[in-house]
Amino acid sequence: MPKPPVLIVGAGIAGIACAQALRSAGVAARVVDGGRKPGGRMASRMASRTINGRTVDLGAAYFTAEPGTGFGAVVLEWAARDWPPFHAAFINDVPELTSLADDGDRRGDAAPVLVAHATAALAREHLDDPNGAIAPAADAVQRMLGLTDAPVRSFAHRWTFARPAAQHPEPFLLANGIGVCADAWGERSSVATAWASGDALGRAIAGG
Repeated sequence: MPKPPVLIVGAGIAGIACAQALRSAGVAARVVDGGRKPGGRMASRMASRTINGRTVDLGAAYFTAEPGTGFGAVVLEWAARDWPPFHAAFINDVPELTSLADDGDRRGDAAPVLVAHATAALAREHLDDPNGAIAPAADAVQRMLGLTDAPVRSFAHRWTFARPAAQHPEPFLLANGIGVCADAWGERSSVATAWASGDALGRAIAGG
């Protein structure tokens, strides 16, 4: 006879661990919490408790995970980084990708998160369904890094206008009181070009 569903009050780590154990055993569970978001005393707070919009962790400052314990095994899964260390790389010989970045490295928290930028060709195939690009992009990343496991979680973000179709030799456009500046105004599309374009336009307007 199947066990009845279980209601768990409290979405802190204890409540979530209880729900996961029940789920693994085939028992349905529902988790509710009086707070605005799950996490309990480990949750990150937004709204008024931020510094310049940055999320602040107000709860537990650290935790320990003893080797050989159930919690230790879970934490090892959280921290799994199965690829060789690197910051970011441009990709020239993979038809699905143009660049790959280790987000845990660049943000300094060592989170096992990779950010892959698709080629224009792959992106065009999936403009109406960005999630359709996940599988080929993930497969390409696995091939490149020699990973055997599929991503635990993934999502696609569509940059419809990610790259200018052409570059303008002028640093900006200013006509009849209307100015245009962007990474398309300069030798090549880049963050530095975008900054230089905006700076030049601002100086031109200020000096006019």
